[in-house]
Amino acid sequence: MRTFKIVVMTLVVILLVAILSFVSLFIYEDQFIKQEICRESSPDNAFVLILYQVGSPQWSFGSVEAKLVLENANGKKVDEVTFSLANDGAGVFEGNIEKITWLENQVEIIMGECDTTEQFTYVLSCTE
Repeated sequence: MRTFKIVVMTLVVILLVAILSFVSLFIYEDQFIKQEICRESSPDNAFVLILYQVGSPQWSFGSVEAKLVLENANGKKVDEVTFSLANDGAGVFEGNIEKITWLENQVEIIMGECDTTEQFTYVLSCTE
């Protein structure tokens, strides 16, 4: 009888660990994982602008976190900005970038949201 209790307790612990692992993985993918949406190089190929979606859109018609990262030609991060897009529950997509203007020491990005005329301008510095 004692062996039966030990086997049952071991199975319960293994099941709890498996459930906690699955829940932790789901939370990580839902809130923290970065997915690259697009990348755009400067005209002289000295810099690369990368748009990421961070996590999943908030249920059901909520916003989604996004990140713009500016890297130099060696892949070193030069500047970044994190922001939230209200895309009616949809993820970030390349069409959210309305215009990219490469200037001498900065890049200007105009982002738009789904179904709105509201635009957001982000300026990232190209100086290292």
